[in-house]
Amino acid sequence: FNAQLLTIAEAKSSQITQWRNERLSHAEVLSSNRIFATAARQYLEAPTAGDTAKLNDYFLSLRKYYQYSGVLLVDSEGRIRFGLNGKKAALPADVIALIRQSLQCRQPLHGDIHEHDNNDATHIDFIAPLYDPDRPDHPAIGAVVLQADPNAFLYPLLQSWPTPSETSETLLVRRDGDDVLFINELRHRKDAALKLRRSLNETTLPATQAVLGREGIFEGLDHRQEPVIAALKAVPGVGWFI
Repeated sequence: FNAQLLTIAEAKSSQITQWRNERLSHAEVLSSNRIFATAARQYLEAPTAGDTAKLNDYFLSLRKYYQYSGVLLVDSEGRIRFGLNGKKAALPADVIALIRQSLQCRQPLHGDIHEHDNNDATHIDFIAPLYDPDRPDHPAIGAVVLQADPNAFLYPLLQSWPTPSETSETLLVRRDGDDVLFINELRHRKDAALKLRRSLNETTLPATQAVLGREGIFEGLDHRQEPVIAALKAVPGVGWFI
């Protein structure tokens, strides 16, 4: 049984990593696309109806074929200049900071799963920095923000289980200050995603042990104080733990 748990944890970690890397590759393709960068530059400098139509068609394709819930074009200050939903509300400070970091290091980056008051749904932002193709050594002109909906793949992956079971479940967690934050919905508690948290002082909680760096099999008490056997596994590169 323990070996089975470890195998499931390893498989889910690998699938999450693959999903993340695929989204980053989409951002990399955007960053290196000279035709798209030219259209984006022209739009940012002096938008025309033709430029708007090009961006709209391209963004619609990204949403349709890669299941992004939102696609935004922002300038170098992180201000939204174009989006499929037509909204131009200011992005949250943490997303703007992520955009600036991506522009500075000249690499696609992603944030954490989050929800904000001015957004319709939970999502994770992937940033594709854009550069003038005629002046690639100059600072970035802006970026595309790809908003991935975790309900399209990530949450269903976590909620699935390879064999029939009345109690088994997968929990994705991360550290948030002195707490463990539960990222996904739980089998035995509704409306827990990004809301349920536990103190790191609860050392019998498998989630606590996971974020503190422990891996492998651990016997403890879950968030309901029920005895459980858990397989603990870090997801590389994201600060998440299974």
